[in-house]
Amino acid sequence: MTETTLSLEQINARVLNNASHTETTAATVAKQAIKGGEAVSETVNAMKEITRKVEIIEDIAYQANMLVLNATIEAACVGAHGKGFSVVASEVQNLATRSEVAAKQISELAKSSVTIADNAGNLLSTIVPSIEKTAELVRDMSVSSNEQAISLSEINTAMGQLDKLT
Repeated sequence: MTETTLSLEQINARVLNNASHTETTAATVAKQAIKGGEAVSETVNAMKEITRKVEIIEDIAYQANMLVLNATIEAACVGAHGKGFSVVASEVQNLATRSEVAAKQISELAKSSVTIADNAGNLLSTIVPSIEKTAELVRDMSVSSNEQAISLSEINTAMGQLDKLT
């Protein structure tokens, strides 16, 4: 009888430990999934803001090219005296072209990243409710395990009383 009582105590302790550990883990995973969804949303917003800033850079490059065109025309009108101005205009045009190319590349990357982050966000938004439901089920299992532990404790008490009687 003493061995049975001891075994019941060990089972009771394991049930309580498993219930507590499982419930804690499920709650932690649910919180992490929610935070992951929030992080993805923040990333999407940041990428959209980057895209808007790149559009400003593209606009500046376009305006610089227009200024270069005007400066080149003016330098041509002045003739030999405008050669230095023409060289500066050429360099500005090179910078504007490089800026425009880089801005387009950044814009493409940002748009691609927004799409990827949106997809990840959509995936997380479908996963999070399932994780929350799982956490809820685990909480229910934890309550059941606690009830089982109480029952085991009562059986253990009864076994102890039987042990004393015998």
